Amino acid sequence: MALDEASISITVKTREATGLDVLDPTIYSIQQAKLRTEEDHRLNLAEKKKQGVRKQIEALRNEF
Repeated sequence: MALDEASISITVKTREATGLDVLDPTIYSIQQAKLRTEEDHRLNLAEKKKQGVRKQIEALRNEF
């Protein structure tokens, strides 16, 4: 029975420690950080595509 009480005590302590919400509005949540990372990735891909199109246009300008 002592083992069960010890494991319950550990469970309660870890839930209390991890159950705290971050109340500071300047800190990103995990979801916000993930969304920003995905958005940054999409923006980088779009910028690379634009650069490629610009190079093609420049090559066509030089050719004609």
